[in-house]
Amino acid sequence: WNLTVMPVLRFTWFNMDFVSMYSALGVGLGINGGTETDALGRHTLCAMAFDIAPVGIAVNVGNWFVSAEVGGLYSLKGKAQIFMANSRLCSVSFGIWF
Repeated sequence: WNLTVMPVLRFTWFNMDFVSMYSALGVGLGINGGTETDALGRHTLCAMAFDIAPVGIAVNVGNWFVSAEVGGLYSLKGKAQIFMANSRLCSVSFGIWF
């Protein structure tokens, strides 16, 4: 399993009343765990993670939104340990703004 915690910055480059298009960058913490072990016998490891979404689109209706992104999620711990490489190619989300 992989858990990623990171803040993401969105750069809106097209904005209309209900639709916006953006790019996003995020840097945070990637936690890799499960049944696999590393060379030292550890099951859970933490590493730097980053997210690149070159294209995203969001549709806003009132306080509700639906968005879709195309990009990649990466988590690396040095050159020898790669936990995730382009593991999230696309995502769809929905939510509410407070």
